[in-house]
Amino acid sequence: MDTPIISVITVCYNVASTIEKTMLSVLNQTYENVEYIIIDGNSTDGTVDIIKKYADRLAYWVSESDSGIYDAMNKGILRATGKFLIFMNAGDQFFNEKVLDKCLPYFLQEIDIISGIGYLSGQKWIPAKVTDLSVAFFLKKSLNHQATFINRKLFQKNLYRTNLKIAGDSIFFFQALIMDNASYVDIPVKIALCEKPGLSGQEKESFAELQISIKEILPNRMVSDVDFLIKYYNPAVRMIGGWLYKMHFLKRILRFIRTNRRTR
Repeated sequence: MDTPIISVITVCYNVASTIEKTMLSVLNQTYENVEYIIIDGNSTDGTVDIIKKYADRLAYWVSESDSGIYDAMNKGILRATGKFLIFMNAGDQFFNEKVLDKCLPYFLQEIDIISGIGYLSGQKWIPAKVTDLSVAFFLKKSLNHQATFINRKLFQKNLYRTNLKIAGDSIFFFQALIMDNASYVDIPVKIALCEKPGLSGQEKESFAELQISIKEILPNRMVSDVDFLIKYYNPAVRMIGGWLYKMHFLKRILRFIRTNRRTR
């Protein structure tokens, strides 16, 4: 059975204290068809020396200035040749050495986005179900970037937006899954360990950038809907609304109101 190439991309800057454990979690995978790419932002703290230590096991690496994290990620994407890409940045690790082997059945399918289980500062992050993916979902949440594999063909249409500082990965997922109807599957595989949130952990700033960007993508006629969802939508309201909608007497009342409106 031919196994597809999986491209793992690490972007980093001045992370000498954490880069080696990230690299080893990739290099020690039992899945053999891995293409490992490192994009360093011209570190000055010894990070590059650690990268050089394993240079013969890397498909590509570079240390040069960039215009921010999403510019660095785009550099890695343009170098990648794998069927699926995943970003494992400095401080992040695969859950164990068998992660990619466990994901092989999904790699062999024609899926656009595969999202598994991540752990963020010890807290379990369960991937969204396909039925959860909506405009409302992305206004409040996103997928775990480090626990999500992205089919490289999606990047042929859109790279990460370099004008964004925090929410570039969330906006990419929104564009792909909501606007372009990319295929998606959530899988019961533990993928990643993340010690602490990166830029996307700045919740207030991240949500503000996310909401502005979503409004820019959607048609103008939907901006008021977005404002409504931001203000009122939450899982509890959705659940209660679902229960109420299923109650037959409420359906009869709604049907009566609609019928009266039409006959006036």
